[in-house]
Amino acid sequence: MRQLVCSAALLAGLLGPGMALASACAAPGDMKQGLRLTYGAGGTTSVRLRSDGLIEFTEIGSGADGGDLTFASRYGLYDLEAAAAGAGAGPDRRVTYDYDGGPLIEPAPGETGWVGQVIATFPGDAPVPETAAFVFGSEVKVAVGACSFDAVTVEATFIRARDWEGQSFLYFPDFGFATLIGRAGPGGPKERYELTAIEPLPAE
Repeated sequence: MRQLVCSAALLAGLLGPGMALASACAAPGDMKQGLRLTYGAGGTTSVRLRSDGLIEFTEIGSGADGGDLTFASRYGLYDLEAAAAGAGAGPDRRVTYDYDGGPLIEPAPGETGWVGQVIATFPGDAPVPETAAFVFGSEVKVAVGACSFDAVTVEATFIRARDWEGQSFLYFPDFGFATLIGRAGPGGPKERYELTAIEPLPAE
């Protein structure tokens, strides 16, 4: 599951159902080839560090047509783009996000966080503004399967004209990315996403 700075309803044209297997504990050097994240609901996401320093997430089979969905993100926390991948790719299947509030800060204990405006631009629609607040918490040890990793908790709130959404993340400083572990909004219970494995992708 990825973080989205817009409501699930707005992304319904891109997203569909989604989420698969695991083994050795990942190490920081494995980011050179990429990692595979596996979730308790059966979903799988690949994570790669791009040459421009952004983190690329590919959700396997989570697109509306059963294809993959790819995100480009700063620290895996501030999504800059979400787009359908493969045969379903195209300008009409791409959402971009612009941040206005100063440099996008890497999560760290003792740092306050980031507050500012995020504007989402959907294909053929007017831009959607919202106020975003990312609050960095403490450093914790996280058990993922038989492995243990250092992480920083992050709580984010996105406030729009008529509603809001809260999101919970774990940021892994050794790897340089965050992953979504919970989501909440008005009128519904908080959803939790259990991360069950972080493992190296096979070398190409």
